[in-house]
Amino acid sequence: MATNRSRERQKKRLKLSRGIRPYYPRPNHKAHKKTEGMTLPHRTGCWIKYQLNLRNLTYDTVAEKAGVHVSMITHFLRCRKNSEKVKAAIAEVLGFPSFDAVIAASRGKEAV
Repeated sequence: MATNRSRERQKKRLKLSRGIRPYYPRPNHKAHKKTEGMTLPHRTGCWIKYQLNLRNLTYDTVAEKAGVHVSMITHFLRCRKNSEKVKAAIAEVLGFPSFDAVIAASRGKEAV
């Protein structure tokens, strides 16, 4: 008669032989990485995209000002990454004195 431990081993062998592998999260996986600093709220990212479209500006112009790749601008506006260079470039392109003023304007308030 098989014990509980041997039954568990048999089940495990059977699962592995069928191609079902147990999931072990990788420590260096992207999902485990924390972004440095706070990312934008979704609403603010959408507002900035809207303002760029109103002024006929592209992500390329912002990327050139910031000295980064266009994909960084996309990640920033989709609230995935944070960058001081991109913040400064967006403020400059939109004509605001600082990025804090951009955030205040997106909320419908005046910058302090």
